[in-house]
Amino acid sequence: MSTEIQAAHQHQADPKIKYTRRAPESRREKIELMNIERPTASRARTAGLHSENKLPAVRRRAFRVVTVSLVLLYLLILVAIVVRYVLVTLQNDQLSVMNNELQSRYNKLRNMYNQSKLHMKQLEEKITDMSVNYSHVQDEVKQLKGSIEGKFCPEGWTRFGCSCYFKSTEKKTWSESRTDCENRGSDLVTINSKEEQNFITELKVNGESWIGLRTRRTERGWKWEWVDGSPLSKQ
Repeated sequence: MSTEIQAAHQHQADPKIKYTRRAPESRREKIELMNIERPTASRARTAGLHSENKLPAVRRRAFRVVTVSLVLLYLLILVAIVVRYVLVTLQNDQLSVMNNELQSRYNKLRNMYNQSKLHMKQLEEKITDMSVNYSHVQDEVKQLKGSIEGKFCPEGWTRFGCSCYFKSTEKKTWSESRTDCENRGSDLVTINSKEEQNFITELKVNGESWIGLRTRRTERGWKWEWVDGSPLSKQ
């Protein structure tokens, strides 16, 4: 009786165990059933633990992949920034070198221009001096030529300075008088100085004479000039 009660009590405690009326055999069967059924429960618990452990592992793997991808992306961005910085620096250096070369060439050209300008000014001064000297030489040549030719003025001509003067006694117009002078190898007198004017005045004391002064029409009106083309100046 006690065996049946104990078996019933144990049956309530573990519903998975089956018993028989024979106590010794029931205990043996209990042990066998427990040994058979416990591995199944253990495997179920182990599978649950593996499932629970597998999910965080997948998450960790995905997080690791994302982290590695972000790190690689940041590294690529950093490399791109460094490369861009290096390229910009090289370009700036090249531009700086080119700018220095252009500035050097500009300075050389400016120096050459200033030197050329200075040489041009010196040449202009030399040309001016040579022109003045040439004028002086021409005057000296004229004086020498006049002094030589003045000693041999034609008969009837009067010498003054370096020139010979002839006073005609014939009455002629200005054009006829100039033609007569040209036929004699000369021209109507051109007064270039106060002394020459006084000489001409004394030469024509006994009558009026034509001089080489004429008028020429211009856009502004009539203009006085000498027969050699020089303008009339106030003396």
